[in-house]
This record gives sequence, C-alpha cells and structure tokens, in this order.
Amino acid sequence: MPDLERLLNDELDRTGGVLRLKPAFVARTFYPGLGRLGVKKYYVGKRGWLCERWIASSVLADNPIPVANEGLSFIAFSKGGAELSLKEALELKPARMVGKNYAREHGDRFGVLTKVLDIGSPIPWHIHAREEDAKKYWGMTSKEEAYYFLDALERGPLL
Repeated sequence: MPDLERLLNDELDRTGGVLRLKPAFVARTFYPGLGRLGVKKYYVGKRGWLCERWIASSVLADNPIPVANEGLSFIAFSKGGAELSLKEALELKPARMVGKNYAREHGDRFGVLTKVLDIGSPIPWHIHAREEDAKKYWGMTSKEEAYYFLDALERGPLL
C-alpha cells in the first residue's frame, strides 16, 4: 500500500501546491442532460443523465441509485499510480491543503461545491439549510454551492 501522505506531500511540493484533479461527473434523474460535458455516454439508464460536473469536490453525491465515489474529485498525480480523493487528501493534510485558519474554522473540510450544469430543463426549487439547521435536523454541516449553466439556444425538452 502506498504511503499516501508522502505521495500527497511530494505532489504538493512538485506542483507548488496546485493539484490537478480528474473530472467528476454526477448523474441526475430529475432533469435531462444535453450531452455537452464531454462524456460520450451521458444517459446512464435508471440513474438518469450525466449532466453535472463537480469541480474540486470533496462531497459524495446523494442519489437514489448510489455509485461508489460519485461526485468526489480525485487527484491526477503527475507520477501516476496512486488513487486519492480530494476528500482523503483534506483528511490527511487539512492545514496544508486549505490553510490552517480555514481548516480550523471549517472542520478540516473544503465546504464549497462548484458545479457546471448542462441541463435541459429548469433546476427544481433548491435551497441549502443554514449551519445551525443542518446540524440540528440532519447532523450535517451546511454547504456553499455555486453553479455555472452552459449557454444554450435550445434548452432541451421540458419534462
């Protein structure tokens, strides 16, 4: 088993602290994808459409049909070989990954989720709970989320 902490430190040293991440795609059943995220097969049956690309994600997708590691970004090591998610990297070296103060204030996690959406119908009503409500009702932390919608003349079918 590789020493993942050493590999992570070596990669951070080699790249000046900038990690390249492999694309993370997420399927959704509640809106159709338009097929413009660069994946050849974007309709994945009962799981729906691969219509979201998550950027620098340390969050697992919560879908009716779970897929191992869906939504997690994985590090593209320059020397190859190892598999380590951004979530695992944050657990190994939180202060080095996001800075000591940010790590301390955010429970050693990266609490921002950025998505590129390629959807063919309007997104359903969507909110995120405040920190105190997320902890009280679900035992979770809240998340900040940002979306980028790809421009399209034809928005696709409305379901």
